[in-house]
Amino acid sequence: MTALPPQPRGLGMAHAMRFASDPFGFLHDARRECGDIFSIAMPGDEPRVVTCDPSHIRTIAALPADAYRMADQAIPLNLGDASLLFLDGERHKSQHRLLMPPLHGDHLASYVPAIEEATAEAIARWPRDEPFELLDEMKFITLTAICACVLGVYRGERIDRLREVITTWMKGPMSPLAFTLAMMVGAGRVRRFLDRQAERSPHPDHRQRWLPWRRVGDAKGELVAMLAADLTACREQGCGDRTDMVAMLARARYEDGRPMTTKEAVDQLLTLLVGGYETTANALCWAVHHLLKNPDALARVREEAAQGGDDLTQRRPFLDACVKESLRLTPIAPVVNRLLTEPLQLGDYLIPAGTLLWPCAFLTHAHEGIWDQPETFRPERFLGDRRPRSHEWFPFGYGLRRCIGAAFAELEMRIVLTRVLTRLDVRHDPGGDPHPFLRGITISPRDGMRVLAADRETTDRDIARPEALSA
Repeated sequence: MTALPPQPRGLGMAHAMRFASDPFGFLHDARRECGDIFSIAMPGDEPRVVTCDPSHIRTIAALPADAYRMADQAIPLNLGDASLLFLDGERHKSQHRLLMPPLHGDHLASYVPAIEEATAEAIARWPRDEPFELLDEMKFITLTAICACVLGVYRGERIDRLREVITTWMKGPMSPLAFTLAMMVGAGRVRRFLDRQAERSPHPDHRQRWLPWRRVGDAKGELVAMLAADLTACREQGCGDRTDMVAMLARARYEDGRPMTTKEAVDQLLTLLVGGYETTANALCWAVHHLLKNPDALARVREEAAQGGDDLTQRRPFLDACVKESLRLTPIAPVVNRLLTEPLQLGDYLIPAGTLLWPCAFLTHAHEGIWDQPETFRPERFLGDRRPRSHEWFPFGYGLRRCIGAAFAELEMRIVLTRVLTRLDVRHDPGGDPHPFLRGITISPRDGMRVLAADRETTDRDIARPEALSA
């Protein structure tokens, strides 16, 4: 057969709007109507085929790199054409090889002080017993930490300016409006439009500064100029003993001895900034949400922390399992993108080249053929001998395109959650569960996840009980 799988009822525009406003609900309803594999015809872009069939996920995960293309991903993020996210073939391999060492292994330990300092600064200024939006505060932590780890900027006027330009820029490509436009006219066109605004910055007609896309373009243009200047200074004046990513990329060499071009390095820095900022902040919020809804799990996290000491580079099995279970229930992104360059047989369907495949993390993570009681928060799934395989749990993607910053994100989540949950009593602000919606490429709580916090006193439950931790 060559026909695409069935589509859920409704027009393509309705699919796009529902997917943006209620991604989990839309995907759940579409699967209930059509089964494990279905199509979505969104206006202005390639047809999409969504699947959560375990055999299909295995097939897609095993595809060679030349069987799909990433340069035309349906993502409106204007990170630059040299971004690792949009590279294919040998260019992807060579850039990936340079970026891997600073984000893995022993080098990760050098980032711990910056993450802890950012977390402590945030906790100190949070209001006590008054509602606030946890997402904004988690963004403060992750943005402060990523500026330190990626750019080597820790405090002062410069980091204040970086926060301002990065958040202003992100209001463009990470907005629901950008996603909706990408569905209507194509993500590539949206990216090119946003890049033109940055290239024209500062616009000669300052009367147009009130236009939101002009402000977004100015912010991106200023950020690119700052990063390029930092790279140039590092190369000309030396990096000393710096361990941040600017210094690492300034020193990096390809296998033939060539350095990265300034544009290549800037585009990778932009990718790391975005990847370590919005996505991790949202993942932290959802992890707090699930732990607050499951007080026994929260108590075990605190008991484990009391026993574990201060070395947060070491894995904490139960906390790490809670993070993984949170990412199962509320993955960072609901789908993975694969634009086919050749036909692919999935069950009864021969999917033609040019189709955008969406292996669906959310539906796979909720598949009753893989998980027992998939709707229930059960961190124990990730403890013991039976661990999910890569085609069953893939919040960071999988295979050749797995997120390069996954280890950094897991380390950051371990540090932030440990510090927040052991020093504060956090509770949801009354008013119902946070509603997930799609913000750019990540699942975000629509109301910012309003919570209240109070200083926490040590209780008997904080005293580590080995029998409780091993239960």
